[in-house]
Amino acid sequence: MGAVMKEAIAGCHVARLWICLAYFASGFNTGAVDHEADGSTNNGIFQINSRKWCKTLDSSGPNMCQMHCFDLLDPDLKDSVICAMKITQDPRGLGSCGFNTGAVDHEADGSTNNGIFQINSRKWCKTLDSSGPNMCQMHCFDLLDPDLKDSVICAMKITQDPRGLGSWETWRHHCQGIDLSDWVDGCDL
Repeated sequence: MGAVMKEAIAGCHVARLWICLAYFASGFNTGAVDHEADGSTNNGIFQINSRKWCKTLDSSGPNMCQMHCFDLLDPDLKDSVICAMKITQDPRGLGSCGFNTGAVDHEADGSTNNGIFQINSRKWCKTLDSSGPNMCQMHCFDLLDPDLKDSVICAMKITQDPRGLGSWETWRHHCQGIDLSDWVDGCDL
């Protein structure tokens, strides 16, 4: 495969990630503002948080994107894209804008969903007190690392399981059985 083809495929993959992020973060609503319990706000199409990334009228955070949060609410996506690109260059990457690599969700059965992909401990990883099959051969806390290597390896194993993506509730509720061709338009290289 030539360098141009590899670059086109990589660019297409990145575009799909951005489109997916915008869809699930804000429903493509450039004017979306979500108020957090700590007083910060998530702003615009990518739901960029004011705690670190933009300045509100009353915030004193670091304003890493060097812009006002209301600039992120403009239908002209220039400022939103510039700020989102800065976020992806942050050491925490997408984890710094809502993709919480350290997320742990506790289920009623005592299992936990872990990390950015919410991988369940019932079958896929080992907690300190679990005796499940540990199909990914790793501890659940390995899935909480901002370095996504273990999370990606485990997620790839899950997709190879007979249930595949059906292992994720989000997939079953939002994607399974739905025509997803719009997500990959222009990517059939």
